[in-house]
Amino acid sequence: KKPEDLSNVDFMARVLEQDIAYKPQSKVIIDERTGTVIAGVDVEVEPVLITHKDITIKIDPNNNAVANQNEIDMKDGGFVDPSSNTLRINNAKSTVANIARMLNKLGATPNDIIAIMENLKRAGAINADLEII
Repeated sequence: KKPEDLSNVDFMARVLEQDIAYKPQSKVIIDERTGTVIAGVDVEVEPVLITHKDITIKIDPNNNAVANQNEIDMKDGGFVDPSSNTLRINNAKSTVANIARMLNKLGATPNDIIAIMENLKRAGAINADLEII
């Protein structure tokens, strides 16, 4: 409500000077045909354990940050074990982009990637809109 001691012009000037913090809703888009995943670099994934077919993803920032015997160090806090189809992510900031890259390293199909992303969303681990095209 406009204070009575301000003119309409002064009031509007003060309103227009206000900074408004706006962050658009993050979005993840997956092309079903090609398996292409499009996501902003800031779309984080919360700690979770998910299995899909023979793929296991474990996101635990408190876990050991050293590669085990069969694991490939992805250099961003993530490790891929092709022998057990396991992704282990240990850093405090896991992203959709990192997970998609690691799933591709394991040879996951586009349908597998879509199912995993949908289930991460259902589990509340991804705070973004998910669109399958």
